Amino acid sequence: MINIRKCISCGLRAEKNSFIRVYKNLKKNIFVDCEKNKDGRGAYICNNINCFKNAKKKKKLERAFKNTKINFSEVYLEIEKNIK
Repeated sequence: MINIRKCISCGLRAEKNSFIRVYKNLKKNIFVDCEKNKDGRGAYICNNINCFKNAKKKKKLERAFKNTKINFSEVYLEIEKNIK
């Protein structure tokens, strides 16, 4: 079975492995999930710089993880490191 996910920035639907996954654990901490198998609420961003910039500009992660009071700048730096 193929796991299809949707990019929160551009709306592209593709296989789970082609995205960068960001997730929120039960303690409401946000992390970049390089292995794509951690438990928690997840959001996916295409693995390209344009989608990342658009998501950052339009605060897509903040919307995906509403009611989470953290500083997303650290999360955005971690995502930027993982973009190929």
